Amino acid sequence: MSKKLDGQRHIPEKITFQYMKSDINDLSKQIVRHKGMKYSVSPYRLIINDGNYYLLAFDDYSQEMRTYRVDRMKSVALSGQAREGEEVFKSIDVETYTQRTFSMFSGVKERVRIKFPLHLLDSVYERFGKDKTIYQKTDNHHFSVVTDVEISEQFFGWLCGFGKKAVIESPQEVVEQFKNYMINIIKQYE
Repeated sequence: MSKKLDGQRHIPEKITFQYMKSDINDLSKQIVRHKGMKYSVSPYRLIINDGNYYLLAFDDYSQEMRTYRVDRMKSVALSGQAREGEEVFKSIDVETYTQRTFSMFSGVKERVRIKFPLHLLDSVYERFGKDKTIYQKTDNHHFSVVTDVEISEQFFGWLCGFGKKAVIESPQEVVEQFKNYMINIIKQYE
């Protein structure tokens, strides 16, 4: 769909960029992801969550809507190619999508320690930030995070999204709550 921009016909187009990631050895430093590979996306909406701006865009590679943190996008350029994914964008409810992507909902606050593989550092860092959160590399392939979390079914659901890649290490009470959460889900399918 074309629109007028400064009196000229404007056709929305794809953009390309390099995407940055955090470095466990220096969280203030960002390095390029995937050896500097260029991402190609069709932008649709800017979303703000917890003080961060995200671009909601149709990703060429995955052929689905994805969110990208704007401050992690480097060398952004117009591609000259027409934007794609309009049907996919129209099929989603942006408010529901945003809640599903960013919400953790409320529960009892607990200080937890969770172990993750290093490749999930950005996802964890985006969720918990750096204030009152401790990140520690535990070996060449993993790190742990110690942070305050609202213990709720939504938090456990978010954690389940990582499958076996995320492990709550402490406190034991939260480990037991998580086990019971998963057992209750399994019982529904018996």
